Amino acid sequence: MAEEGDKGEEGILTLETLLLSREVSPGAWLATPVADRQHVAYGSEAGVADQQERFLSEHLLTQPPRVLARYHLEAGTRLHRQLVRLERPGLPPRVEGRLELELSGVVSPDGRGDWVFVPALDHTFYLADGEDLRERFASEVERIASARELDDHDWLRLFPAEDDTLEPITLHFDHAGEGIAGRARALRQKRIQELKRKNATELLEKVGRALHLEVEAKMVPLTGRDRELEALGAMLDGPSRASVLLVGREAVGKSALLRAWLAPKRKERLVFATSGAKLVAGMSGFGQWQEQLERVMEAAELLDAVLYFPSFGELLGERPERGGVDVVGALRRWVVEGRVRVVGELPPEAVEAARRRHVSLFGAMTRLALEPLDEAQTRDAAKALVARWARREDRPRIDPAVIDPVVELAKRYLPYRAFPGKVIRFLEELLVTAESEASPPSVVDLERAYDAFSLATQIPAFLLREDRPLLADRVIATFRERMVGQAEAVRRVVETLCVVKARLQPEGKPLASFLFIGPTGVGKTELARTLTRFLFGDEERMVRFDMSEYADGLAAERLIAGTHDSAGLLTSKVREQPFCVLLLDEIEKAHPAVLDLLLQVLGEGRLSDARGQTTHFDNAIIILTSNLGASHQRAPLGFPDRRETAESQYDRAIHQAFRPELVNRLDRVITFHPLTEEEVAQVVTIALRRIGERRGIQQGGLGLELSEGALAQVAAEGYSDTYGVRALRRHLDRAVVDPVSELVASLGPEAQGAFVWVARPEEPDCPHHSAKHRLRSLIRSDLRFDVFRRDAATGKKALRGVWGVVALRREADRLMQLETVLRIDEQIGMLRSQIALAARAQRKSRKRRVVDQVDLERMRIELHRLSTAYDAAREKQLDLHAAEQLALAALYAGDDADSLYAEASALDDEFKRRLFYLLVAERPSRNAITLLLSEPGRPGLLRAWLDGLYRNAPHRHFRVIAHVRDREQMKRGWPSDPAWPAERAWSPPKDEAWMRPHVVDRPGNHRAVLLRIEGPAAALLLGLEAGLHRRVSQAKDETPSHLLIERLALETQLEDEDWLAEELNRGLPPDPSPKIPAFREHDPATGRLTIDGTVSLDVTFPSYFEQLEVIGLYHLLGALAAGMEEDIYRPSYRRKKPEEEAS
Repeated sequence: MAEEGDKGEEGILTLETLLLSREVSPGAWLATPVADRQHVAYGSEAGVADQQERFLSEHLLTQPPRVLARYHLEAGTRLHRQLVRLERPGLPPRVEGRLELELSGVVSPDGRGDWVFVPALDHTFYLADGEDLRERFASEVERIASARELDDHDWLRLFPAEDDTLEPITLHFDHAGEGIAGRARALRQKRIQELKRKNATELLEKVGRALHLEVEAKMVPLTGRDRELEALGAMLDGPSRASVLLVGREAVGKSALLRAWLAPKRKERLVFATSGAKLVAGMSGFGQWQEQLERVMEAAELLDAVLYFPSFGELLGERPERGGVDVVGALRRWVVEGRVRVVGELPPEAVEAARRRHVSLFGAMTRLALEPLDEAQTRDAAKALVARWARREDRPRIDPAVIDPVVELAKRYLPYRAFPGKVIRFLEELLVTAESEASPPSVVDLERAYDAFSLATQIPAFLLREDRPLLADRVIATFRERMVGQAEAVRRVVETLCVVKARLQPEGKPLASFLFIGPTGVGKTELARTLTRFLFGDEERMVRFDMSEYADGLAAERLIAGTHDSAGLLTSKVREQPFCVLLLDEIEKAHPAVLDLLLQVLGEGRLSDARGQTTHFDNAIIILTSNLGASHQRAPLGFPDRRETAESQYDRAIHQAFRPELVNRLDRVITFHPLTEEEVAQVVTIALRRIGERRGIQQGGLGLELSEGALAQVAAEGYSDTYGVRALRRHLDRAVVDPVSELVASLGPEAQGAFVWVARPEEPDCPHHSAKHRLRSLIRSDLRFDVFRRDAATGKKALRGVWGVVALRREADRLMQLETVLRIDEQIGMLRSQIALAARAQRKSRKRRVVDQVDLERMRIELHRLSTAYDAAREKQLDLHAAEQLALAALYAGDDADSLYAEASALDDEFKRRLFYLLVAERPSRNAITLLLSEPGRPGLLRAWLDGLYRNAPHRHFRVIAHVRDREQMKRGWPSDPAWPAERAWSPPKDEAWMRPHVVDRPGNHRAVLLRIEGPAAALLLGLEAGLHRRVSQAKDETPSHLLIERLALETQLEDEDWLAEELNRGLPPDPSPKIPAFREHDPATGRLTIDGTVSLDVTFPSYFEQLEVIGLYHLLGALAAGMEEDIYRPSYRRKKPEEEAS
């Protein structure tokens, strides 16, 4: 291990010895020389080694040669760890016993034996050649521990450390003692300088990220930046320590340029990426952050390291006068004096404001501007990157055909990023997403790219893709499901969507801009919501501003302009959701300054705030609403509309209220007209349908219907000339919901499943129910409310499907509360917590870090496996909840829910399939099994079972190898495979092509079949088939057929001795008595399968194998209830161990 007497320069000798280092607490280490335990150093792992190296290099200069010789350790000295059981007397009876501790020892070779030193006991013993180290170590430790009277402190010393290692160090000294005053001083100075550089590196690594260590892994091919790269190299490679300000838009390639400069010189140049927050992290005391910054700058000066600030603008934006940390002030002196190299990134819009505030700093930094690449250069960069990725065979490959469409989409829909970064980042995210899938694709095609872009930008896929049509008539029909009346308005909005889809809208303007004008409560806001729902699937995505709140003189600053410290309310919302529906409600109430700024938005599609940030509106659909001129258009409900006169009056009101240039920049002015009687009645019908969705009505199974007269009365009373249909909901609550609630409350349990008929008093009785079923009546506000008990036929028809769906949902909820499911859910939460903690607490020790990283990766794999199974079952459980809601809504509407029950049953089947995989998720994944099938007595069931297996094997990706037993053929030899051992009673491997004519299609020809099956979850599914199967005979005088399946092994690899084992060579069992309970009982007459005599399912051959998960689920549930889940997959054959064979 050590080399003594190696001469260095000028007679300096070197000696290599070993330190025993122990981590006594996270990050805290003790280090002692193995040769002399008296010298102890305490600190970080690297620090204790440096302390000992400096101390021993000087201490041993004054020691005699015999002391020096003790530090020479033989090659092969190693650390030995071993579990030792020790008696611990004096403990309470409930904990008294033997302790199992892991102790370490240092083993050093010496001639034909070894010296073994046990630090925890400060004991050394000699191990002769041939002695067993583990036995002697344990006996010595037990002997010393029992011989000494160990107190509590001594026992604590025996407990293992967090980590312990043997670390080599090299000592330098003048062994002869010559020139100590000069050479030792020079050596100390050299060591001091090395230590200073080491400490400086550690400090910079603490406050920043070592970019030079990761540049190769994150290197992106640089295209079209030769001039900028040459300029950056000229600034940073020179002898003078210049600082550079990289100016460019987000994703223009500033970081890539720095990495490209660093790549060829990463071994000689140090670059640390940091920020203002990292520089002063944890420095809360008075003067602490100033001292920290001073140390950082001195470290950067000593190492000539580059301090790289990716977000230099945040640093420059700190305001000390408002309590901020003046990092720039502390940095300025070092940059101006040319003592450190600084590289910062800054967007163009922030340059001028920052320059005015920090004149001297900007004067000392050289600005290097990066303009975005053009589309052709971006394509070249993307192609180079994709080609580089394609060289790695262990990851998916991106189809080059993806690049051109992505460049076009990025140009149109990603305005806040620049080329080439916005394309490169999207391709990187696309690749990472594909790699994270459970079954990563080999090629990421255009279909995936469109889906990922749609998901990232929230832009509907049908607007992105040219291969997906947008049919105006279908879109109008979709809108009509939510919109009543206003056909012209709907048509114009849909036409504009078609223009956007065809990409025929002018560039540099919003996608569309509308002014909806008309009376209050006629659907202006509802159309905007409907448009939002159509585009995004959720009307909450609409960005809405009530302009009556922005009528003051400061409205423009609050809404659009913003301040130096915060963005405007409108601009920040649009930057968060560039593709959005923007609704400016009651625009006529906005302050004129807001309207002036709106001119720029409508005309140029962009706006700059006070911070210099530009907000793009060219992906927004802007809708302004107003009721100007509506007061002149009010007419009694039902009177004919005078559309031409109305539009002229609205037009006149618009031009009186708004400047012509604002009106001219709108794409469409869409007039909304008062609703007719029929349209108001439709609105009432929609509102009643929403009332039926309320929880109380659905859970009570209530039906509600209004007669034509009652509907007309509610519509007339709920419609207001002033507020349109806005007051309708309140009127319905007062006129309909309140009386119905009174009736239901008075009836109590009788109201369950009842039907409420609402009519005018003079109208005839309910046409659906006879008077004898009437439970109670009530008259309120000239409306008669009759509650009927549904007759038996109607009630059963209405409730049968509903309660069936409810039962399925309840059963799913019950199953998701099983102990196994809850345990897996807890385990998922625990794994997530452990992963989060481990990610934050990586050890500094290189050895510990490797172990932790392996454990961390295992935890991540386990989390993905368990959460995938849990989420799959949970998804179908929630689908059953949704089906229940639909069924209750159908009951309310008086519809037959039988079809919904059929859909819910299909959901339930899928839920049970997924629940099966969840219940076995804790078990090892087993994809191979060996089964022995025996058919005693009447043939037939073996044929059906094998036929179903072979039919379903391709779907499940099973590989089936069969062997038949034929002792007579064995005696004659196996002609199909002469190499097959003749002593085996089982035939050579047979495939389906052989098995069908010889076994499946010839019942009784072979009564025993051995199957070796491989495929996904093969053992988990088919392992539950073990047991007695019976098929009931259709004729009374016929005996049933039986099939006995044995689970031989959870593998398919059988050795020579396995083929000769008794378990594989027993004769056919006797035909079981029909009175013996069967594990699976098949009844062809009824098409039912009975599982273990308890559960009955509609399953027959050959669909039996399509339902393996459902069948297995009920088997698992039975085993869980009986407490036998541990033995459920135990094989019947166990290969004997060599010692068992010998005995």
